Amino acid sequence: MNTVLVQELMRYNGLLKTERNSLDQLAKAIDGFVTMSNDLDEVMDKMFDNLVPELWQKVLLFPHLLLFFLALGWLPFHEASGLLV
Repeated sequence: MNTVLVQELMRYNGLLKTERNSLDQLAKAIDGFVTMSNDLDEVMDKMFDNLVPELWQKVLLFPHLLLFFLALGWLPFHEASGLLV
């Protein structure tokens, strides 16, 4: 059980790192310090539409991580994002 939890936490930390990096870069792009890339533009558009950006969904495609989210009760987040079909 401990090994599985450690693996899931490592994956979750990867997701948090991706989110943090993209949001930091997005804030800098909005302020005009860096160029707005296509990925950052997509992140901004998806967030405006209250959807999960593709950049973050690529990290969420781990099936075990999805089960981890379900166990934590984050199912409504995934249902609203359209990740679960």
